[in-house]
Amino acid sequence: MKHAVFRRRLTLLLILCTLVPLFTVGYFYLRQVWTHQTDEVISETRSQLNTSTEQVTKQIDAIYTHLQLMRQNSYLYDLLNMNLETNTSDFFSTSHHVVDVIKAMEASENRTIHIYSYNNLSYEGMFLRDISELPSSLITAVLAGKTPLREAHLPTASSGQETGEFIIYDTIWGVSAPLAIIEYRLPFESIAQAFRFSIPKNSVILYETEQGHSVMIHHSFDKKEEALNWVQHRDPNASGKYYVIEKPLNWGTDRIIALVPSSYVYGKLQNFILALIAITLVILLLILSLTIYISRQMTRRLYHLVLSMNTDVDQWLKQEPTQVQGNDEFSRIASKFYDMAARIKEYYHRDAESEKENKSLQLQLLQERINPHFLYNTLSSLRWAFPNERLESIILSMAKYYRIALNEGHFRIRIEQELEMIREYLNLQRFAYVMEFTYDLQIEPELNDCYILKHLLQPVVENAFLHGIKGLKDQGYILVRVVKRGGQILIQVRDNGKGMTPEKLERILNSEPNEQSEAAGGYGIQNVRRRLELHYGIQHGIHIQSQPGAGTTLTMLIPAESSHAPL
Repeated sequence: MKHAVFRRRLTLLLILCTLVPLFTVGYFYLRQVWTHQTDEVISETRSQLNTSTEQVTKQIDAIYTHLQLMRQNSYLYDLLNMNLETNTSDFFSTSHHVVDVIKAMEASENRTIHIYSYNNLSYEGMFLRDISELPSSLITAVLAGKTPLREAHLPTASSGQETGEFIIYDTIWGVSAPLAIIEYRLPFESIAQAFRFSIPKNSVILYETEQGHSVMIHHSFDKKEEALNWVQHRDPNASGKYYVIEKPLNWGTDRIIALVPSSYVYGKLQNFILALIAITLVILLLILSLTIYISRQMTRRLYHLVLSMNTDVDQWLKQEPTQVQGNDEFSRIASKFYDMAARIKEYYHRDAESEKENKSLQLQLLQERINPHFLYNTLSSLRWAFPNERLESIILSMAKYYRIALNEGHFRIRIEQELEMIREYLNLQRFAYVMEFTYDLQIEPELNDCYILKHLLQPVVENAFLHGIKGLKDQGYILVRVVKRGGQILIQVRDNGKGMTPEKLERILNSEPNEQSEAAGGYGIQNVRRRLELHYGIQHGIHIQSQPGAGTTLTMLIPAESSHAPL
């Protein structure tokens, strides 16, 4: 029902005022729980990565310790300097000592150690190899390094087989030249095994080298093929789908990356979220029931007041004012409303008549408020003027001026007549102030017969003369230009006079006519603007550009009214 709109709005407002805080609190609470659960999963995974990384670091440190022991082993040093042909018994005796050391090192973690000797006569046995078996580029890299060289040969992600290995190379130096290169091989499986701890469902752990190559070393998918397929096709930019936990290794720039799906957190919170939704629905039903009941109680009197009103406003206004019973707020509203409606109708008719009459009076009043001070100055000057020819010319100009100005009471004249009146006005001012100045009245011929408000331009020209060029040392100049712009007439009045500061211009434009008419000359700029707005509409006004010492330009745009337009 139309008269129940307020009730519905009130109900909606009450619901919003209740639900917005409820949902806001619920949102932040759920977000806090989600964040806490996420931090817990990430923290647990990171802690496990740290523990596993420490285990792997111990393995690598043990390898470096073995390499150092081998470089310092005197038996190995002597063996690499022996000649098998001349020292056969000593060679094999020393070799047994070295073999025992290497076997002890290889016993754990399934490691393999080879020694590539520069002595071409050395015996190639269980661990000895000739240096020529290594690529020359590898030899160069090992000899150039200050620390042992490490190479990682990782299995590919597509194979899923941990068949790769880590190889560490170190150099055994003689007095002035290298004696051999030690090759220490560690299976990749021994590294991967340290990271096979319990991880969330559908998570993976990757080993990534400094070159960006990565291999899966652990997963929690149901099938290994699913894990491999996910690793191959995962989007590195889709970080919102899983949490990334990184742990750099203590050697080189390799790192371990654990990827935990964000859906895992949702799964852990699923029961909690469902319970929260159920509680929220129950609260919503209670809130809805309470708000409907409260809104009905609050709007009951207003509801009956609306029903008692006639939907036809005009017919309702014709009725006699209704006496409203009661003394509450809604009763007072109804009483004031009936009284106000009756007064509005009376004021409307009265205001319409007053507005019509007021417009007519304003136009008439503004036309009749002509300041004739220039006429008084001219008449005063006639007493002193001579010769008679000059006096006759002035009197003739005055006659022409007033013949056009009176114009049998019409408030509009042709633009040609307005310009003729301005011409005679300027001639009178030239005589009255005994000064030389030039003026130019330009109009497109087709606009001569268009109509304009009488005395619309004369106050503007008067302002340009009295407050622009009057008193100039150089010759003053006034230009009146009338041209057509589409269906409108553009009028410009320009002078080369004193100009105005922005403050003075603002004061003239914003002052009331009676405040600045004397200062602005004639009607005053504000008076002209009011006549434009009253007759042509509020969209038609004036625009003034002026700078001190650079003159003033006034522009106005009015409709082009033909000679057939009614007067």
